[in-house]
Amino acid sequence: MSGQRIYNLDGLRLVAAMAVVLFHFVFHGPAMQTIPAVERSGWMVGAAQYGYLGVSVFFLISGYVIAYSANGRSALEFAIARFTRLHPTFALIMSLTALATLLFGAPHFYTGSQQYLANLTMMAPAFGQKYMDGAYWSITLELVFYFWVFVLLTLGLFQRYQLAIIAIWLGFSTIAEFVLNVTTFRQLFITEFCGFFAAGILIYRIRSGDGRMVTRLLLAAAFAHSMITTVVGTRAITDAVGVTFEPSVAALTLLGGYGLFTVAAFADRPLLPAAWLTFLGGLTYPLYLLHQQIGYIAIQQLGTSFTGTLPLVVLIALLLFVSWLVSYYFERPLMPKLRQILRELTERMIPASFPLGRILNRVG
Repeated sequence: MSGQRIYNLDGLRLVAAMAVVLFHFVFHGPAMQTIPAVERSGWMVGAAQYGYLGVSVFFLISGYVIAYSANGRSALEFAIARFTRLHPTFALIMSLTALATLLFGAPHFYTGSQQYLANLTMMAPAFGQKYMDGAYWSITLELVFYFWVFVLLTLGLFQRYQLAIIAIWLGFSTIAEFVLNVTTFRQLFITEFCGFFAAGILIYRIRSGDGRMVTRLLLAAAFAHSMITTVVGTRAITDAVGVTFEPSVAALTLLGGYGLFTVAAFADRPLLPAAWLTFLGGLTYPLYLLHQQIGYIAIQQLGTSFTGTLPLVVLIALLLFVSWLVSYYFERPLMPKLRQILRELTERMIPASFPLGRILNRVG
């Protein structure tokens, strides 16, 4: 498969990340009364209010990219690739966030050693601790998704029974969301957001030549599931924030996200120069991890000096610059070396000739 489609999705990732950044800085922070308002009226606040749906676009992209990256890989290769992509950068930026919180977070933000250690696992709530940064919840959902892909690859089922698995997942998620409403099921099987992950996988299949009716019907079901959970979810976010979220606006915003994703996925060539898209995509993960807590602390420290849009533009520019530093000087040199080290380490610990080694190295 050509990497051109991935280039376009790299660019879309940054668009989604910027939507989330604006949601936090312009709408969510002031609405939750933790930081001074950047601007309390006008088009910016109205537009930023629905920027949280950028996370849903992330899940859509993730389904597509994971279907692409898991294709032809063993479970062990997949696990190493995902770990090296996510954890080192997470550990670095989470540590920077913890330091900033310790030094400058009061009176709204505090942390301690237990919270820090729990967050190193990327699954802080499992250890009774809060996320170091509120944006980390979506990373946990990504990890749950990766876990199930890893299990299916280990069992040799991911490619062979993919459509059946998606059908079962969508059916169970619908029941879990709207009938059972059991928190454990909802968390373990990502039932609220499964439509996005499933739609991404199915669009990858269609883009790769799967023209069967069953695939298109499942895509329609995944799309419907994601739209319904998004519309229903506006009630919960309205209650949490205390500001009305219109279901129709959320649905139209999400529809726009699907439209952008479809254009990016099905374009026959990069929509911008490939080097630019790669550069922009490289900023996304560091920016997403970096922006919320540190941004809130910066705005809190500036207080009444943080008025108008110019300070907001400067803050985002600084965050993008730090994201570039992390991407260029940390991720790029570290990831290939760490991936190679982990491959060699697992080969020593679990030789391919062992039964477990044969299972984990099986492509499927």
